[in-house]
Amino acid sequence: MSELTVVELNTEADLRRVLAALLQAEINIHYIYPFIFRPQERAALAISAEDADLAEHALAGTGFKVLSQVDISR
Repeated sequence: MSELTVVELNTEADLRRVLAALLQAEINIHYIYPFIFRPQERAALAISAEDADLAEHALAGTGFKVLSQVDISR
């Protein structure tokens, strides 16, 4: 089991902004995978980072919506 940070993407350009925010915060990424969550059918990224709490803080601080388990559960 691993802790993931999930962030919502509105446009394709958001991927670059997410990675830039994590790079600026000097957060190492183990892996990333994309998925679509319902009911909004928006894209999201699940990120396994070295420090999930810091990743969440860095992403939220740059204006991204960080999703919780409730947001992505069916």
